[in-house]
Amino acid sequence: MSRLEKSKKEKCSKKKYKTICRFVFMFMMLAIATASVLLVDYRINEVLDNDSKNNIIKYIMNIF
Repeated sequence: MSRLEKSKKEKCSKKKYKTICRFVFMFMMLAIATASVLLVDYRINEVLDNDSKNNIIKYIMNIF
């Protein structure tokens, strides 16, 4: 295998690794953001002693 083929293969594997890392990072950030929004909504409703608990959760369930 020539140097050119080796370097091309290395670049391809690095690109694939970067893509996977970006996907995992974006998924984790989305999960953290969603969880924090739902947690804040729950805590606000609990503090305000609102009868309709988890308004955002009910809204999301109605969409799906």
